Amino acid sequence: MKSIRSSITIKLLVLILPLVCIPIMIVGYFSYHSSIKTVSRLSRGEQMLQARVYAGTINSIFKSCMADLEAISNFITDYYQFEVKEKAGTHGKTVIKLFEDFIVHSPYYFEIRLTDPGGSEILNLRSEKSGKQPSYYKNMNTFRHPENQSLFSHKDMNVFRNSGEREKNTIYISKIYKSELWGGYFIDLSKPLKNRSGKTLGKVTITIDYNMVIDLITSVRFGKQGYAFLVDQVGRTIAHPAYEPYQYDFTKYKDARLREFVVNMIIGETGWKTFDLGGEKAAAYAPIEATRWSLAVSIPIEEFVDEANKLKTGVIQTVLIALFLSGFAVAFISHRLLKPIKQLAEATEDISAGNWSKEIPVNSNDELGMLTSSFNRMTHSLRDTQQKLVASEKLISIGRLSAGVAHEFRNPLNAMKGAVNYMKKHRSEDTLITEYSDLLLEEINRLSGFVDEFLYFAKQSKPKPVLIDLNDLIENTLSLFEEEFKNKNIRITRSLEPDLPPMMLDARQIEQVLINLLLNAVDAAGEGGQVHVIARIKDENKKHNASPRVLIIVEDNGKGIQPDDLKYIFDPFFSTKDSGTGLGLPISYGIIEGHGGTIEVDSKPGIGTSMTVNLPLKDKQDQGDAS
Repeated sequence: MKSIRSSITIKLLVLILPLVCIPIMIVGYFSYHSSIKTVSRLSRGEQMLQARVYAGTINSIFKSCMADLEAISNFITDYYQFEVKEKAGTHGKTVIKLFEDFIVHSPYYFEIRLTDPGGSEILNLRSEKSGKQPSYYKNMNTFRHPENQSLFSHKDMNVFRNSGEREKNTIYISKIYKSELWGGYFIDLSKPLKNRSGKTLGKVTITIDYNMVIDLITSVRFGKQGYAFLVDQVGRTIAHPAYEPYQYDFTKYKDARLREFVVNMIIGETGWKTFDLGGEKAAAYAPIEATRWSLAVSIPIEEFVDEANKLKTGVIQTVLIALFLSGFAVAFISHRLLKPIKQLAEATEDISAGNWSKEIPVNSNDELGMLTSSFNRMTHSLRDTQQKLVASEKLISIGRLSAGVAHEFRNPLNAMKGAVNYMKKHRSEDTLITEYSDLLLEEINRLSGFVDEFLYFAKQSKPKPVLIDLNDLIENTLSLFEEEFKNKNIRITRSLEPDLPPMMLDARQIEQVLINLLLNAVDAAGEGGQVHVIARIKDENKKHNASPRVLIIVEDNGKGIQPDDLKYIFDPFFSTKDSGTGLGLPISYGIIEGHGGTIEVDSKPGIGTSMTVNLPLKDKQDQGDAS
């Protein structure tokens, strides 16, 4: 069964996704629970804040009313030390003005009344519902003017006087009651008027429009379904979005936690509790000190759950997004990282198939870029090595063939030469024989020289290095060409580094190489050309601490070598000259290779050719170590 090969991208995904997502999921899990606690704490804090704020608002309404009652009673008792009913006509305008100021002062005041000890009204000033314009008795001595009848009937007044009012700093607070005449709910706050001797002169009463208090409570919104409500000092609900005052009391609280909650409200505590009232709820509560009531702000627990579910959904979405982004990032990174590797793999396949020209573009300066550059250099090196190996194999094969051919040629040539000499010696009087004998001997000698080159090429002996001065060897070789340089008017220049150290070389073989290179350069330069010979230590040696090497460069300004011919110049018997044997450069190649060096050619048609011999710089000790 063929095994399934998993790609590096899949391996990266399998490795990286858990590393990315597991921490996110762990953080998300703890964030989820922490967020629930945070939301609960913030919601609880906001509930407490609303409870305190609205409790404070209602407390300020009643405290302000109590302060106004104190101010009115003090004003009347301080400046009117008399029986109110007897002197009302004299000072009625002042009292009316005073009542006007107070009733306009507060939007919650519905009516301010002044009554005598028997409960008869002396003054009644009320706020009209539209515009809140004050209305009062014009004649203070007329107690029951039909146009300005009291807001409350005598029956209402009796109910007021006997409705269980309680004393709070000598200020009495009635129950909440409903007026059939005006509609809606009201509550009275009253204070007795007493002279210095303690005799009761009457009573001042401020009626608060309790509908406005109910509206204030029912306007409270917390969350989607949260609301506020008021309970009095005995646990009865007196303001609620769903119940009328006193409709819901302590006897209807079925949940023990709800009863405990209401008890805490009754005793004036501030806090936060959960209970069951048509579903699980949580409420914050705060007391109203002026009336000993308590206000609560409640919200269904399910809204907390909804918030928690939103957080949970957000965490899941975050994890999914992280998974997607991580997958995308891994795919992108793996593509960027693996693209050069894939190119390297493809290039390796091409090279193994024999395509040595494959080169990968370098697109970065990181490690992958360095790897790509190294691969390209390795490819070039392998290509050069392969070319050298092919050339060496060619040379070896052709050398073996050449040795056999040359050996076979030499014996017949010697026989032919001996026969021609014999014929020339014994028929010297025949001019025709003499003429053709000379011609035959010339061609036989030329063929013998060609055979000698064959044999030299075929039997390239190993170098026999000795310590020589390379500059002297070059100068001696150049001296052999002085006559030819003059005849062809070729200008020869030298750039020989003077401090070249002595080198271990086979002088005869290196001289043969120099002769071959100079012959080619002279032929290429032609009449009036130029040849430049250079010998120097390779610059890269000093830069990279590489093994020391010496360069011998022979340059000419001739016609150059055509690009199509460059790859064949080291092949045996390849020559672009009519008289060439095509063995000079192959022989030179073999000699330099035997010395551990290389020959490189750089030629530009119409500009010239540069032949570079690269030799290792070895002294006598190095040579001895190598052997």
